[in-house]
Amino acid sequence: MIDVGKLTNNQLVLLTSNRWKEAGSLWSEIEKHYKENKKVWQNNPDWLDEVPKKRSKARDNRIFLATESVITNLTGRPSKPNVIPGNETEEAKTISDNLQDFFLDRYRKINLKKKMRKGLRYLFFSRLIVFKTFWDTEKDNYNQKPVKPLSIRFTPITATQEDEVECWMEEIETPLLNLIDKFPEQERKILDLVGFTNKEELAIHNPKEKYYEVWLGDYVIYKFRNEILKKELNPYWDWQGVKMLEREAVDMKQKTGRRKRSAMKTIKGYQEFRTKKGNNFKYTTQFYNHFDRPRPPYIFGSIFEEEDKPFGETSLIEQTVPLQEEIDKRKRQFSDNAEMMNGVWKIDANLTSLSKADAQRAKADPRGIIYGKGVLNGVVRETGKELPAFLFNDLSHSVAEIDNIFGTQPTFRGEAGKTETATGRAIMREQSYQRLNELIDLVDDLHEKLYNWGLQMMMVKYTETHLTKIIGKEKAIETMSFMQDDFDEGIEVRVVPGQIMPEDRMYRAERATEAAQAGLLDPLSFFEATQWDNPQKQAKRLIMWQTNPFSIIEMNDEDRAKLQEAMQMFGEEGEEGKKAEQISAVRQEAERLINSPEFQNLPEEEKKVAMEQIQSKLENLTKAGASETK
Repeated sequence: MIDVGKLTNNQLVLLTSNRWKEAGSLWSEIEKHYKENKKVWQNNPDWLDEVPKKRSKARDNRIFLATESVITNLTGRPSKPNVIPGNETEEAKTISDNLQDFFLDRYRKINLKKKMRKGLRYLFFSRLIVFKTFWDTEKDNYNQKPVKPLSIRFTPITATQEDEVECWMEEIETPLLNLIDKFPEQERKILDLVGFTNKEELAIHNPKEKYYEVWLGDYVIYKFRNEILKKELNPYWDWQGVKMLEREAVDMKQKTGRRKRSAMKTIKGYQEFRTKKGNNFKYTTQFYNHFDRPRPPYIFGSIFEEEDKPFGETSLIEQTVPLQEEIDKRKRQFSDNAEMMNGVWKIDANLTSLSKADAQRAKADPRGIIYGKGVLNGVVRETGKELPAFLFNDLSHSVAEIDNIFGTQPTFRGEAGKTETATGRAIMREQSYQRLNELIDLVDDLHEKLYNWGLQMMMVKYTETHLTKIIGKEKAIETMSFMQDDFDEGIEVRVVPGQIMPEDRMYRAERATEAAQAGLLDPLSFFEATQWDNPQKQAKRLIMWQTNPFSIIEMNDEDRAKLQEAMQMFGEEGEEGKKAEQISAVRQEAERLINSPEFQNLPEEEKKVAMEQIQSKLENLTKAGASETK
């Protein structure tokens, strides 16, 4: 490895230029894929140039739909961080739990979901995805973003993971005023290089320029044109550490988590004295680093790798481009044929006196007439014919094949069939997820690396207490505080694999409803599964209502008196209603009996006896109702 610290500025300029050129051949391939695939995604493919000017330009961009469906599902949920404490103390476990919540909160605050979508688009276009972690001086916190693959290069070009990369180079475009603000000590040099007299003159135009950020060995180099603006040790690594006496180091090992803060504050106060030359005390040094060595703040990944290079051999877009071209061709054929259904006029000038101008005017007017000598035989209208069914079948086959290659069947895109059950939909979605296993693993790996970079930044940069507010599980605001002294040696950050795909809420709700109806699910679990607001409160109210409906309503004495009076009144009316229903039922039964053929065929004496029995029953019911009313 080259010792960058010993190189002159001229040597650094030459070194960085050569490294950039060294990666040029490979990155020209990335640029080619990026531009071609992006044009297809934008619905502006090269094959449109071959379509005649007056032919239909109809197209159905199934690649765009499939790409965005995959990206939406891959970013449905962040990979959940799993922070493993460095020891078994309760304090360490609490910090680990808080860190998990903090990483998810930070994910939302820096809008990493949107950035991940952008990075995945870069992956689909160029076959490569790159992320960068950096310290945001304005927010006084770490941040993360995707880097456009065309703006970055690294060597050797055979590297397949970050540990194999020797040199990272990023081309950054920025307004010149921003460049001067970043390197104020180089203001005069920058102005001379761009030909401006002073900063005020530059502010009038403020053109954009490119500079290079080069990470090589333990150093980062900033180059503008052929000048080195700055060279410094990796700012995201603790090089200095904290010097401690032997007994202080032993004492620190007995403390864990936040209990180290006050003691370390005292020790840090002695650093100015302990770093002076001529000090004969023996010290041990504690460094605040999560990683095992200094690293450039970049991570990258790809899919479909086969050779020793940083990106794969193909992409999903490239695999489906021929199918997309056929889909567009069929769409143009259908569109052109539809235009032909209105008919094409054929005019024989030898048989009719109709001029071309008159024919065009008549065609433009649907209600117009064709008038002239010989029009009966000299003017013919030819209409299009229905296309063969195999063309429609071919179109459907191409559409289905793109969905199969991407793993984006209708259910995956959220399109539900009329007779489709939630369980059936979940099974089909799971089948689509299996097609995307390599992409899911890649996104999980990226999240794990980003979380670990977040912890490295916290250990290096959180020299003072950083407060953050998060919304807890019960939607209550919780305040957390972190600083570099809180993290014990041996702490690890991993992710729970395969958790990024979005939940099928309809499936969960339907399954919970079925289980509740079968008596297999308690109210609290039901409200949690169906995502009610405050499930605990809803379950409590349900149980109280089932036990005593009036327990969930606040009532005073007057309310209770009115309720009791109403209940008595409704009780009396209810009894009267029951008697009336019974009398009505007897009358209806008597009418049915009297009108039946069996009754009509009875002897007169038996008819008389039956009528007397019915009359007696009605009188008894009427008397019983009257006496109860009294």
